[in-house]
Formats: sequence, structure tokens, C-alpha cells
Amino acid sequence: MAGIARFLKELRRRDVAKVAIAYVAIAWLLVEVSSTIFPIFETPNWILRNFVYLVVAGFPIALIFAWIYELTPDGVKRTSEVLPDQAAHAVRDSRFNIFVISVLVIALSYFIIDEFFVEPASRVASTDEQSKQSIAVIPFVNRSIKKEDEFFVDGIHDDILTQLAHIGSLQVISRTSVMDYRGTTKSIKTIGKELGVGTILEGGVQRAGDQVRINMQLIDTATDKHLWAQTYDRELTAANIFAIQTEIATTVARALQVTLTENEQHRLGSIPTENLEAYESYMLGKHEFAKRTTDAFEVAIPHFQKAIDLDPDFALAYVGLGLAYALLDGWTHGKRIELRGKADSALQKALELNDQLGEAYAALGMHAANNEDLESAESYLKRAMTLAPNYSDGRNWYAGIFFQQGRIDEGIAQLEIAVRLDPRNWPANGNLAQAYAMQGRTDKALSLLDKLVKANPNEMWPYIELATIYGSYLGQLDDTVIATRKILRSNPDNSYPMSELGLLYLDLGDDASAENWIERAVSIDPESELTIDTQIALYLYRNNTEQAAQLAQKAIASDPDLGSVFLLRALRDHAMKSGRYQDARDLYASREPSLFTEPNPHVDGSNIGSAIHLVPVLRHTGESDRADKLLQIGLNSLQDALRLGRAQRVGREGFGFADVQIYALQGKTDLALTALREVVDQGWRESWWYYA
Repeated sequence: MAGIARFLKELRRRDVAKVAIAYVAIAWLLVEVSSTIFPIFETPNWILRNFVYLVVAGFPIALIFAWIYELTPDGVKRTSEVLPDQAAHAVRDSRFNIFVISVLVIALSYFIIDEFFVEPASRVASTDEQSKQSIAVIPFVNRSIKKEDEFFVDGIHDDILTQLAHIGSLQVISRTSVMDYRGTTKSIKTIGKELGVGTILEGGVQRAGDQVRINMQLIDTATDKHLWAQTYDRELTAANIFAIQTEIATTVARALQVTLTENEQHRLGSIPTENLEAYESYMLGKHEFAKRTTDAFEVAIPHFQKAIDLDPDFALAYVGLGLAYALLDGWTHGKRIELRGKADSALQKALELNDQLGEAYAALGMHAANNEDLESAESYLKRAMTLAPNYSDGRNWYAGIFFQQGRIDEGIAQLEIAVRLDPRNWPANGNLAQAYAMQGRTDKALSLLDKLVKANPNEMWPYIELATIYGSYLGQLDDTVIATRKILRSNPDNSYPMSELGLLYLDLGDDASAENWIERAVSIDPESELTIDTQIALYLYRNNTEQAAQLAQKAIASDPDLGSVFLLRALRDHAMKSGRYQDARDLYASREPSLFTEPNPHVDGSNIGSAIHLVPVLRHTGESDRADKLLQIGLNSLQDALRLGRAQRVGREGFGFADVQIYALQGKTDLALTALREVVDQGWRESWWYYA
């Protein structure tokens, strides 16, 4: 006991306990301040984590230091060198006591201010996300005897979700994300936390003969308490179904203390159709459309058309038809002009019948953007966001307009809203990752995609975006190959990753592997534009201009809309090799007429590659002045776009090697070499052999 008493007395004499208290208080302050400041500068989490590890590791070191050393008027000395009754103890104790008390006062003050007077940003965000005015409508249970009634149940679910989504004051999670919770055993609290919402609407639908029963419950995710519940037993008519949906949406809004605008009240009270058969065909179309595949769109179209045939004034059916054609236009490579015309016709008809349909304006905006009419596109999409503020796809398309105009921050803001509304919206997530990469924030882009991969490891879109980041922004072709091969893990018969692997192995100089993957892609989908492109690329890589040109001519004969850089290059090279310079000129005159406008051609990011490839042709046809003008206008356009933030060197839409080519063709070797070093240093690797 005497030994323990002496040890404790020695601890007090050496102030080890005071050092421990002071260290813990200072360490806590440093960690708290760091956790607040680091996120502002987007510091990676591993830095904060390692900082905490370092602080913890320093604790025993501080105690050991306090035991071995003492502070004296002559400086720090070993304890063994200091006499126990030395006056230094009094000086040290008084100063150290003041120091420890000061640290504790500061730490306690920080805790009180932080806890009771200041709402931290993270807590504000959490409170906002969990607001009672945010809602997720999880899939309804089909309580009918017939399993085939599932489309009917899903249709009612989608309609109620859409009704709520049109209420501007509500944040409503999109259908794509809530469908993951069909038949879930997760608690309401867990679902609310995962989706970031304050309320959940759940229910069931039972259809029996000419009767329908719909029961609904609105639940608070924080308390798991019912805010409202109701059961509806009605005769099965279209008017009754819409009346129930209107009552549910209105009651939910009232329960969440949302004030409806006059326009929102009118929209909720409208009856889209009184023809039950037309409504059922419409719901069948939406059931297929929700699968978001080209095959599903093609199956959905006849259902929407049947609904229109049964009720020519059914505006929502025209919207469904128009969107199906619009997305087929964007996802397929044949008959684009025909598809675009059908989409526009259906969407314009929908707006003639009802000019309050936000989804129709959004799709028209997407079409206008595809036709380079950015002014109309922005007008359409702005109107769409006013009418359908919770339409995640519309936010995604709206962001695209900003990116095309170089308004990156505004585009990112729209995409962040889109992802918050629909966490499973793969295009929006992918575009957001690309936008972060455009700003040089590749770590944030990769972190976002990593979360998507972990959430659904069998979905191919995150891997496609990962491959783009690694290949186009970082020049890490090995990681690009790994990401692309992972697409095949769950999509073994998909020609897309096979074609991409073919191009990647060309960039790696592995001719045999490239050929293997390209042949596999051709065996699965010989008519795909990408598959054709990769075949042409392989021929160009091998300097086989004859076969490249033959394939390009065959492709254009079957689809005149085709006109990739590889395809035009193949036809140009073959014509020039045969001395048919006028034929090569005519090719570009028909494909890129803006390069021949007088007095000055138009050159921008969309046709600068074609302009550069046209220059050698013009020099052979005796039009050197026109060639020189193309180069200078192209360079000026490129520099202006860079200055305004509308262009970037690397990335999905980067101009890459263009300025190097222009300087080389102008005979400015030093500038060409400087630009070449810059583009390589920034990670450009794609199709380097194409320019060799």
C-alpha cells in the first residue's frame, strides 16, 4: 500500500493527471474544429480519420513525456535532475493550473455554444432532409387474387406519386428509387433515413370485379406514428379512381401542412379520362415504360396508342407516347428523324389538350437541346421545372443545357436536386460524377460512383461512368479496363462493354485482344453504331483503308444518319489514297455544310474534328485559303470556349488533341509540342494511334 501511495504522490507531483486532462480537452477541441472546417474545403475523409488516429496515439506519449520531464525556470529538464523541493514546482504548478483551467473553459464554452446556440450545417441538412414536407410513396401491395392486377396497382401508385410530385412545396422521391422497397421488411424509420424523408405513404389496392378497395397510411418516419389513414371502397370506374387519387393527394398535403396554389388545386381536381379501358391501357404502357429499356419502350408504345384510340383527348397518354418515342430516339441509332418527329407530334398534342404538363415540356426541351436549339430548350425546361419541380429526369436534362453553355455550377445544382429526388437515377448520378470531374474534383466523382456500385453492384451504369473518369479524365487505362470488364460480370451478352474493351486495347497497343473483343461485339450486335465504329477503328489502326471504307459505305447505306469521326475518317482516307480529293470534299460538304458557309464557315466543338480532317482535302483541291480560315476560326472558337468555361481539354466532351492538330497544320511546331505535352500531362490517352 505504501508503494501505491508513493506512486500516486509522484503522479500528482509530476502533474501527469493535469496533462491528461489538458490533452483530452485540447484534442477534443481540435477534432471538433477539424470536422467542421475540413468538409468546407472538401478534404477527403481519410485525412480527418488519420488525424483522429494521430491525436489518439499522442495521448500515451504525452503522459510518458509528463512523467519523464518537468518544466523549470531553466527550461524542460528530466525529472531525475530536479530536486523535489525546488521552487520551480510552485512556478510550474501555478502556470500549469491556469493553463488547464483556461483550456477547460474554452472547451466547455465551445460545447455550450455548439449544442445550444448554433445549428451546425450537418444538423441543418439532416433536419431539412427529414422535414415533414418530404415524402416517399413506397410501392403499394397488390391485394387482388390475380397477380396480373399488379400493373393496375402500380399504375395507381405511380399516379398518386405523380400527383404529389406536382405540388411545388413538397419534396417527393421519384419512382425509380422507391421501387427498391417493394415487399421490403425494412422499418419505416430505416426507409426514411435511407431516402432522407420525413414521411412515408404506404398502402394496398384490391380489385374484385367492378369494385376496388384502396387503403392508405401516412406515417411519420421519426416517430413511426400514423399521421393519417383511410380506406376507400368504390365502384371501379375511371372517375372514381381519379377522385380517390385526388382525395389522397389533397389529404396528404393538408396533413403535411402544405398550402396548395390555385393551379395545383385545379390540376389535382382534373379527370384525365373517364374511359376505364383507356386508363387501363395507359397504366399498362406506364408499367412497361418504367422498365427503362428499349424493348420496354417498344412494348409500351402500342398500349399508349390504344389509350389514345379509345380516348383521343387523353393528354397523359400522349405524354407517355411522346416520352417513349423521345427516349427511343436517344437510346437507339436508327430512324432518328422518324422517332423525333413522332415524339414531337405526340408531346405537342398533349400540350394542346393540357398546357400544364411539365413532363411534356421537359421532353420537348430535351429534343430542342439535341437539335442544338439551346434557347428553346432552356425555355421549355424552365417551364417544366415550374410545373413539375420533382421531376428528376427533367432536372437532369435541364442541367445538360447549363453544361452546353458552360454554366457548370448551375448544372451541378440541378443534378444535385435530381439525385436528391431520385437517388437511383443512374443518368443523373453519372452526369453529376462527370460534372465533378470537369471541375477537377475527380476524388468526389469517384466517391459518388463508388457509393452507387456498393448500392447495386450488378448495375452497369456506375461502371460505365467509372470507366469514363479513369479513361477520359485520369488517363488510367488499366483501371478503365477493370471497370469496363466489370460491366460484363452482370451483362455477359452486352455488346457495349465488348466494343469499349476493343477500343481500350487499341489504345494499349494490344491488337490481338482488341480484335477478340470487337469480334465478340459484332457477333452479338452487328448493326450497332458503336460496334461498327470499333470495327472501322481496328481497320484504321492496321492502316487497312480499303476495308474501313467498305464497312463505312455499307453502314451509311443502311442508316444515312450515321456520321461518326471514325466513319468519316475512313471514307476520307480511302478517297485521298485513291486521289479522289473532290469526292472527299463532297463528303464533308454533304455531312458538314456549316463548314462551307460564306463568307465565314462555322466551327465549334461539335464539328471541329471534321474541320481539321477537311483541311488536307482542301489543300489538295486548291482551296488553301479556305483551309487556313477553317483552322484559324476553329482555334479562335476553341480559345473562346475555354475562356468562357464552355470547353475542357480532357473528359467526355473534351477537345483533347484538337489544338495540337491545328498548330501542326499551321506549321507552328513549338506551339503544337507545348499543347501536346499539356494534353498528355492532363491524362489524354484516347485513340492516340489515330493521330500518329
